[in-house]
Amino acid sequence: MIRCSNCRMRCEDTAAFCPRCGMNLKEGETANEQILPSYAAKKTFPWYAKLRIRWSWVILAAVVVVGLLTGILLIMRSRSVASTATHTMATPVAQLAKLPPEGEFWFYTHASQNDAVALSLNHLPPLPANQQYVAWLSNPLRPNQYIMLSVLKPDAEGKITLQSEQIAGFNANGSNLPEVYIKLLVTREQASVSLDRPSQTTILQGTLSKSPSPQMHALLFGNDGLPRGVSLAMDLQMRIHKLELRMQDLENAESKHDGNGARRQSRRILYLLEGKTGADVTSLKLAGSSIVIAESDGFALSNPGCQPGQADCGYLERLRANIQGLTTPQEITPQQQQQLLAMLDTLTAQVQQARQQVLPLATTVSLSPSDIAQISKLQQTLKGLESGVDANRNGIIDPVPGEAGALQFEQALQQVGAVKLTVSGK
Repeated sequence: MIRCSNCRMRCEDTAAFCPRCGMNLKEGETANEQILPSYAAKKTFPWYAKLRIRWSWVILAAVVVVGLLTGILLIMRSRSVASTATHTMATPVAQLAKLPPEGEFWFYTHASQNDAVALSLNHLPPLPANQQYVAWLSNPLRPNQYIMLSVLKPDAEGKITLQSEQIAGFNANGSNLPEVYIKLLVTREQASVSLDRPSQTTILQGTLSKSPSPQMHALLFGNDGLPRGVSLAMDLQMRIHKLELRMQDLENAESKHDGNGARRQSRRILYLLEGKTGADVTSLKLAGSSIVIAESDGFALSNPGCQPGQADCGYLERLRANIQGLTTPQEITPQQQQQLLAMLDTLTAQVQQARQQVLPLATTVSLSPSDIAQISKLQQTLKGLESGVDANRNGIIDPVPGEAGALQFEQALQQVGAVKLTVSGK
């Protein structure tokens, strides 16, 4: 073995050149000899050795170029993302300056009939730090009669939704608000002044009609045909609450193994569901008996067999007839009407299911295991009737058929009477 004097590679004794660098090897040369043949002689480098050297430089140059291009692209992309983010953050404010404010308000029942008001506003532009938005209720017939509803704090998109039940002390005496206050104003006020009455620019305003259609009046404001003369929405809420109380009494009787008490409370539930003219109530001769707590309880929650206009039609049937009687877009949209009628279908089905479940309990003598199981089923049905059922298990009770209860129905019905707020002066 001999060693190349140029690259120090060990080579075969018989080799004429170094396979690594192409250097000629003199026969008999040793590792210590420093003989460097001329590089100028082309015959000293075989062709494949020259190619190997040239391609190494080409590959190295390509790697450098790719690295530089990648760095440039990354820098350009980071600048583009930063520019896009800045533009996106600025978009809402720019849009708010172009879109006119809009919104609506409606009265609803919280503790007593129409004792509360709600509003929903959009596109309110941001204000300087020394100014604020304020909502007011007013009486157009008495210009100096105002109620300050609340200081409004829209979000970054200029939106805000407010319910007066969230405001401590608002309408503490439970007055029927639309009997006096039918106009709502949104004004721009100085943050440092006393808020006794509007004093600055009116941004939005809207007024409730003093002469709604008979159907709208019956649904939301009052109905002389009902036992208490209140609106259908209010009376439905009261009837559902009575069912809840009677169910609690039934569960208490069950916990005491009181068969007579359970039968008595079951009959009261049946009386609330069917009314005094119901088929099962008539068969059991409950009307006028000692189980009747109040005469108004005899007005059925649902009586599917009645014809429109009959005196014994239940709450759900009267609600359906009045909702179908709303025909103008100003009162109700086709989507709202369809949604409410579909929700009524669900409520009616729940009432009939509860009636079938309570009927065997209305004749029980002693609480058997099957009676106890039936009480549990009835409790679940009435709970769904009151507050809905999460049928699709998504964690939300939606205002849709199969899920919505009386609570979701009332909320949707209240918005039917919503008053549009328009820009002041338009």
